[in-house]
Amino acid sequence: MQRINLLSIWIILGFSAYSQPKITLEKIMSGQDFVGYSPENVRWKQNESGFLFDHKTWKDSVQRTYFYDIKTNKKRLATQADFTDVTGNLNWNINHTQALYEKNGDIYIWDQASKKSTLQVNFHDDVQSPQWVQNGFVFQWNQSIMLIQKEQISEFAQFQDNKSTNLSTDNSKDVWLKKQQLELFQVLNERNQQLKRNRQARISEKAQTPIMLHLDGASLSQWNVSFDLQTVVYTTQTSNKNTTETKVPHWITQSGYVEIQSSRPKVGEILGNSTIHYATKCQQNWTQKVIKIAHLSGQTDHPSELTNIDRTKAKEVVLFGLMRNPTGNLFLLEAQSTDNKDRWILIFQNDSIIELNHQHDDAWIGGPGISSWRSGDSDFGWYDSDEVYYQSERTGYSHVYLQSIHNKSIKSITQGPFEVMNLVFHVPSKTFYCNANPEHPGKFGAYRIDPVHQKLLAITPTEKQIEHEDIGFYEFFLSPSATQFVYRISSISHPWELAISANKNRTIQLITQSVNPEYVDYNFHRGSVINFPGKDTQNVYARIYRPEKAMKNGAAVIFVHGAGYLQNAHYWWSNYYREFMFHHLLSEKGYTVLDIDYRASSGYGRNWRTGIYRHMGGWDLNDQMSGREFLINKENIDPKRIGIYGGSYGGFMTLMALFTQPDSFACGAALRSVTDWAHYNHGYTSNILNTPETDSLSFARSSPINFAQNLKQPLIMLHGMVDDNVQFQDVVRLSQKLIELEKNNWELAVYPVENHGFKERSSWLDEYKRIYKLFDSNLILNKDR
Repeated sequence: MQRINLLSIWIILGFSAYSQPKITLEKIMSGQDFVGYSPENVRWKQNESGFLFDHKTWKDSVQRTYFYDIKTNKKRLATQADFTDVTGNLNWNINHTQALYEKNGDIYIWDQASKKSTLQVNFHDDVQSPQWVQNGFVFQWNQSIMLIQKEQISEFAQFQDNKSTNLSTDNSKDVWLKKQQLELFQVLNERNQQLKRNRQARISEKAQTPIMLHLDGASLSQWNVSFDLQTVVYTTQTSNKNTTETKVPHWITQSGYVEIQSSRPKVGEILGNSTIHYATKCQQNWTQKVIKIAHLSGQTDHPSELTNIDRTKAKEVVLFGLMRNPTGNLFLLEAQSTDNKDRWILIFQNDSIIELNHQHDDAWIGGPGISSWRSGDSDFGWYDSDEVYYQSERTGYSHVYLQSIHNKSIKSITQGPFEVMNLVFHVPSKTFYCNANPEHPGKFGAYRIDPVHQKLLAITPTEKQIEHEDIGFYEFFLSPSATQFVYRISSISHPWELAISANKNRTIQLITQSVNPEYVDYNFHRGSVINFPGKDTQNVYARIYRPEKAMKNGAAVIFVHGAGYLQNAHYWWSNYYREFMFHHLLSEKGYTVLDIDYRASSGYGRNWRTGIYRHMGGWDLNDQMSGREFLINKENIDPKRIGIYGGSYGGFMTLMALFTQPDSFACGAALRSVTDWAHYNHGYTSNILNTPETDSLSFARSSPINFAQNLKQPLIMLHGMVDDNVQFQDVVRLSQKLIELEKNNWELAVYPVENHGFKERSSWLDEYKRIYKLFDSNLILNKDR
């Protein structure tokens, strides 16, 4: 395979040019129409003849799907035939000779020997979770578990809410509308009848009466069946019907009327408890049990800082996973406490719970590969019939562990002061693949994990084959046999491209060119990734954009990235690519720009991740202040001419900077910012600050609205009026507070059609024109004030 020097490609594309036209805000805020669109949605064909990906090149007006042919090493527009045998998650049988998968409401079996898929269930409907069982497989269809054996389908079990006679999730209006549609339109009725005939033709008339599984008024979370069909295990989640939703008015509508959107509750939402249900067959009868989880390690240990809680009561838990082991008589699942402090890896067998592993964090459970905000997306599962794998921050960094289910011995298969993320377990070869950053916090390579020798082996292209020091991230897509990789790679100034590589020889071939030549012509300032000491002497990483010496104006801007738990001082293409170009514009103007990975940013381990527990605007703001000192002492910046800006969490940080450090920044721009954490959502906020009724101190010292009286320097706030994340009410409440405080040096710009993430070029442009004007007016024109 041809070796490619990516740097030389970029030089050919125009990066070698130095003197170029000055960039404009109009160009920057055109977004991907100016930069170019990157390829996405890579999916391999199961026979490994090639892979599909979606791409809108700078020449195209629409996104298209392409097929890359491995034999010819060429891409072309995909045909309908190319979409066959494109699989998602595969459920392998014990011998790894066949795999089940669901696609478009049907179920297929992939045969490894013939390299072909065969259709097994053609319901074209809501089928999901196919699982192998003895002499066949089961799957969920609507509220039923269906069983297929010897090409005959029967209803094995049915979930029934014994506290409600209506099993349908549709309300009566929707049921009536569906009935009307079938009565009115012949084509819909005929299709519906044909589907019924197809299903009924395969459903056995000799099948036994299905097992009735009770939900007891709760919602079904997940289910599984033992290999011998003698046991059914499922979990349910109760919900709080008294939860109050927020409302988001839409002001600019086609109807001409204000339309109201229901949105998420505020922090303090009461979460429901998860329960395990267990049905087992004894001769010809089924017995059912309900098992509440109440005796796990630490389940009655409540944080001392919390008030107004019942300390005698066990913490409620939420359950995820429920994966059956290969031999089929054990079930693996994950539990997390609703106060976010504890995580348990559990084994369920014979109506009993075995606690395999308990993880506790005095702040909150999280980190790469570990479910945050109780989202259920942890990387864990069965390694074989005797061991399970999972990730844990037990050493201060998220690493991969194997644990025996018999003697509970734990083996760390990765270790070191770095993070492991995007873990993939290739079942047939029993090999792990992952991204990790052992070389530098801002560089994530692709690695293979050797579980036997506990080694992390690089599979990314070597330095001789590609200028890998310019590549920040190797997002990988493993071929089904784990012999080839597709990578999405990028650098600071070059958006994501696709490349393909063989697993063994690690040569690489670039297969896309995404950037618009017009973008290339501007030779964007890549900045430098640096670090400086924080107030506790910890290294704080940042990107710095230094102007040419002749252009340096002595002023600086600090940019604060959003999300809190996010990384931006890295070597790959940032989601903040508009801001990246804006920082180039500012450096052309003579500004020095500093973009800091402050406390709570990702990529730096557990202590960094949780550094803001119970005080947002504490250590994270300290890191901004350390950056300010660095600019003054090392970059010769005028201390009276430093501005600050950011969006979302960055907007919140801007407010905290101007309100709690009023003499440190000359001005600030707060975009879509949280102004009072008591009004944000539950999942994110309760992790960090607990809840207002149990930890009022945390909310009081973390909410900018409580410090608004200290505002001295010019502030502009910018917010979308239909933001259903950080809602418009946030900035309205702060505006009223500033009015009552009789503050004069603030402005509010509103965007009537924008949600949290702006979409319209006109909105982006208006927003950054105002920010640009703010900096020029207060950091350059008024530099002698």
